Amino acid sequence: MMSVDIEIGPKWDRRIIDLGIPKTNMTPSVGLLVSGGLDSAILLYALHKVNPYAEIKTYCVPRTVDDAKTHSFAVHEKVSELLGKSLSMPTLIGNPDDENSVSATRMMLDEKWHDFIFDGVNHQPPLGFGFYDDNPKMTTTENRGSDKGYRAWRIEREGLVTPFLHTYKYHLIDLYYRFDVEELIIPTHSCTTLTEGRCNDCNWCVERAWAFDQLGKTDLGIN
Repeated sequence: MMSVDIEIGPKWDRRIIDLGIPKTNMTPSVGLLVSGGLDSAILLYALHKVNPYAEIKTYCVPRTVDDAKTHSFAVHEKVSELLGKSLSMPTLIGNPDDENSVSATRMMLDEKWHDFIFDGVNHQPPLGFGFYDDNPKMTTTENRGSDKGYRAWRIEREGLVTPFLHTYKYHLIDLYYRFDVEELIIPTHSCTTLTEGRCNDCNWCVERAWAFDQLGKTDLGIN
């Protein structure tokens, strides 16, 4: 399939992402982990929107720390409504005690479940932003990957596609508005302290608030 370039972000920081699915000799098989957070929710919608005939299989690690299963299912229901077609609910994989989907992603890549695994990972907030400055893992060039947008727990593997890797979270929020699907923000959940609502103190809550503030937007999310 051809590349699908979209420009996103505020006027002072425009960046281009490619949402096309790489070509293969046959229709590629695509996997996507959907946690119910902002990043994977808009990636799920966008991949279907710009690749309407693609075969996209979704998965969720049903983490107990943030009740990812509930939020992932809610995101799937909303994306189905917005696309006007019924999406299958995600297949549950991995360990519910995991804090993220890294182990599950590695397993899918190792066992070659699909031609491509898409991941919504994006750039950490820049240096000078709050709690990251107090964490040595977040202030070294090696872990921050300042020129590539890596997070400390990044994965670099053949078959892994990360279209948001060079963007900040505010770019992804802008993508909701580019597609005119800001209502998809409502069911997303970012907090890793509470299973519902926001603690407004954990890394993910603070980063989410920062990203909306960069765009001058109000967070519509109820979770």
